[in-house]
Amino acid sequence: MNRVLLFVLLFICFVTSFRFNAFSAIKDNSKLTIDISYGYGNIAKGGRYLPIHVFYSNFSTEKFSGKVSIEFTEADHRKYAYEYAVNLDENRSELSNYYIRISNEVNNIIVLLKDKDGKTVVEKDLSLNLDTNQSKVLVGLLSDNQNQLDYFNDVAINFGLMNLKTVNLAAGTFPKSYAGLEQLDIIIISNFRIRDLSNEQSRALMDWVKQGGVLLMGTGARADDTVGRYAPELLEDIYDTPSVRTVSFAFNNESKTIDLESTGINLHGGNIILSDGDFPLITSVNKQRGLIAVAGFDFCELKQFANENTQFAGYIISSVLGDERIGGLAKQNTDDTFQNVEPILNSSEIKKLPPMTVYTLIFIAYILLIGPILFIYLRDYGLAIYYRKAVMIISLLFLSLILIYNGRTRFSTTFYNYVTVYEAGDSDVSESTYVNLRNPYNKPYDVVVDSNYSIVPVIRNRSETDNKKSLRRNTSVTIDNTELTKNVHINQIGAFSSNIWKLDKTIENLNNEGFTGEINFFDGNLSMEITNNYNYKVKNAALILYGKIAVLGDFKAGETRQIDNCELLNIPLTDFDITAGLITGMEKDTTINQNGTVNGMDTEKYMQQLNVSNFISFYLKENSNGYTADARIIAFSDEALSNPIFFSNTMEGSGLTLLTSVIPVNSIEHGKIYRQALLKMPLVLSGNYSYKDNALKGSDATVLEYFLGENINIEKVKFEPVSDIFSNPAYSNKIKLFKGNIALYNFKTGNFDYISKNEFSILDLLIYLSDTNTMRVRYSNIENGDLETALPMISVLGVEK
Repeated sequence: MNRVLLFVLLFICFVTSFRFNAFSAIKDNSKLTIDISYGYGNIAKGGRYLPIHVFYSNFSTEKFSGKVSIEFTEADHRKYAYEYAVNLDENRSELSNYYIRISNEVNNIIVLLKDKDGKTVVEKDLSLNLDTNQSKVLVGLLSDNQNQLDYFNDVAINFGLMNLKTVNLAAGTFPKSYAGLEQLDIIIISNFRIRDLSNEQSRALMDWVKQGGVLLMGTGARADDTVGRYAPELLEDIYDTPSVRTVSFAFNNESKTIDLESTGINLHGGNIILSDGDFPLITSVNKQRGLIAVAGFDFCELKQFANENTQFAGYIISSVLGDERIGGLAKQNTDDTFQNVEPILNSSEIKKLPPMTVYTLIFIAYILLIGPILFIYLRDYGLAIYYRKAVMIISLLFLSLILIYNGRTRFSTTFYNYVTVYEAGDSDVSESTYVNLRNPYNKPYDVVVDSNYSIVPVIRNRSETDNKKSLRRNTSVTIDNTELTKNVHINQIGAFSSNIWKLDKTIENLNNEGFTGEINFFDGNLSMEITNNYNYKVKNAALILYGKIAVLGDFKAGETRQIDNCELLNIPLTDFDITAGLITGMEKDTTINQNGTVNGMDTEKYMQQLNVSNFISFYLKENSNGYTADARIIAFSDEALSNPIFFSNTMEGSGLTLLTSVIPVNSIEHGKIYRQALLKMPLVLSGNYSYKDNALKGSDATVLEYFLGENINIEKVKFEPVSDIFSNPAYSNKIKLFKGNIALYNFKTGNFDYISKNEFSILDLLIYLSDTNTMRVRYSNIENGDLETALPMISVLGVEK
């Protein structure tokens, strides 16, 4: 009985102790809390950086030191954890913002607060609901009068399938990295002094545009405040002092007028999106993947007008975005970057390729030695009984020889391959690197990266990983962010498994690197003076204009070259593989010689050139975004990056560096101007047309209305077909060129007239031009096939009014 009583008492004490300890833990945890929000107004979009806002509160009398871990499972079934140090003083609260890139497949995020021993103190789960946010277009508003722009909120576009959601921005909290802006689709800046943004914030804004953002700027009375900072880069000439004028907007099948303080903005290489007669209302210019649009008026002055005309805001946004960009926002795009860049990265380690000629000779020598040579030798000396032992010894010797020789092809530690785009501008240098980390063993490994880099994983599509082994589901990647470094821990993803990352950073151009010079392009004639400002030789240089390339060859360190009447090729924008091959010389007839060389190059050099060609094609595709007035110089360097990607003395690495700079183009000569008709997107009257690719989709006849410009007295129009070299039958599986019939709409007869020449004077064009200098062109008799049909470019020569 006493034993039973003793057992009961001990049990009660144990339960009481457990309850007391549990209560104490809860009490301690209640002294440390976190509140979490994400994105802008808890709206998240995949395939972008997502801001995670964590508000820490430490109610205890002790300082807390630990880490916050933001964890989720990606489309490749790997678990990713981003860790950041957390230090909280006693009885203090603090807000921290973290920027995490997620794919469209991430729907849940776990946020863990851990103490210095790694024990979880607080855990919170976030549900993102990405699918429900796909139809929302996030619009950031930056203005001294935010409420005057709220008419853009809750506006339907794309036939009501998409809805605008506005977010108020402020200079004090404006992000210093483009990652903090990437959730936004559009930013509207109006009635705001843009110089109030710091240099870091201003750079973040431009980086966001280059990555695909759309910046819409209002001017009016405060034009100097809004565009002044970017005037040297954006403006073609100085704008007039703003004055009040009656402005007409044509939308919803009617015209509405309003008196606005406005000025005409003429952007360098700009496309007039909206105009009132010959007065430009909104003009845009492409910046890499993004767009900058500048209005000649202040959007804040239009609030009452917009409230009275409820379709006005949607009309403005739809006009600026255009059908193709709206279509891209409407659908949940599949990111195929991994599939495009992996073959390039996997081909970078050329020096590790085994020399098949040497191995073949060793094998032949081995067969001859252990066969007739050894047998005859031993037989002649009466030692045939030792033949088997001799064969074993020789086999071991040859095995040792192969193992020793294989040392150059084996990996003994973590290695990486990279491709870098190094863009040097007047003030900044942007470095964008794709790197593939691999390890020859199925074991965990660590790498350390400079904290100046933003580092994000490039995720393989889920469709390609669904059939992978379940091992992938249990693997994890941890990115520990410290003040000076970013430490990446990769846990058992399999020997030689691809682990691709994208690293970006922007720094000041303190060494004045890059390409500079003058480029004149008029009526199809190209002349230039280009200087290589790098202190080393560059190879495979080329000049890229919209729809055209010029191969320049190699440049010595510091070389300045004058080129007159440079040969130009008109290229298709539907596929860049052939264009890249022409730049590198890989499109010559392939000749394989008896010694194993290809086109006079040994196998290693041939593979290097092939990889360069593939990288150029990838780069051109990534940066194809419609018309741009500037030229771009690209070239390759044999020099390694000035600063290594990883802090390691043991890792092996190799790769390619593409150097590029943007140079303005002068297209004015003797008071005349030469420009492309695709400066402004043509109106599709029938058929299916891609402005980005200047190509027809499908085989139906298509009618396009080209806007040649109301501010020009036209003297000549020229149809410029893709160069003949692309007509090679060997390219038919990649490129389809337009070879059908072209007809111009005759405004006098109301019919289409077929044409048989490519160049037209103003006398030829009188019956084909409208009063506003538009020209309707019908493309018909198009070949069937799955490929898009590349159309000719149309150029215009005349005198500006």
